[in-house]
Amino acid sequence: MASSQNGRAIVTRTWSARVALLVGCASGACSLRCVFGVRGFANAWPIRRPSLQIAGCKVAAALASRAGAGETPDELEAMRAQLREMGIALEKDFQGDAQGAEKQPLNGPRQYYREMRGTEVGNAFWRRKFEGAWGQFAEGEAGAFDLDDLVEAVYPGSDKRFSAQVKRYTGNGDWIVVWMDDLPEGSAQASVVKTKDMKHIRIQWD
Repeated sequence: MASSQNGRAIVTRTWSARVALLVGCASGACSLRCVFGVRGFANAWPIRRPSLQIAGCKVAAALASRAGAGETPDELEAMRAQLREMGIALEKDFQGDAQGAEKQPLNGPRQYYREMRGTEVGNAFWRRKFEGAWGQFAEGEAGAFDLDDLVEAVYPGSDKRFSAQVKRYTGNGDWIVVWMDDLPEGSAQASVVKTKDMKHIRIQWD
């Protein structure tokens, strides 16, 4: 454990992971950064409430220490949900972004969970946008789908397709879709999906 006047750093090694909690204050705004050596977390977003800052440290530290203690995936996912609710950016929610880690705070995450509602991370997801025309009368990938089209899309990180509704084209072959099916517990409510992983739902009439 190490400490300084400007902040506190707690470094824990467990489960082949390295967890660093860096807490610093500047202009009244505090930020918490959590980094897993095994791709657990990305750069955190500002946390402006000290109570959440402290809680974030406790939850993240607990997640790190319990990762090697035989915790079930459901229990670990529940702790990740707490971190999302606090507005902490988890690396897994950004995976697959072609822009790279340095651009992630500008682009927002590629997965939106209900716990993100009202947080800066959640708002960043919905700020993804495309400056040009898209939809029915657009050309190229931007015209592949239109607002509110019903599609079957591959859930990110899996090979399974689920029903979804198109909400926005964000460029580079990326679309924001809202999932309509009952997905497994702990799944995102909305995701960024590639054009190649989407297809229109075809209705067959008897």
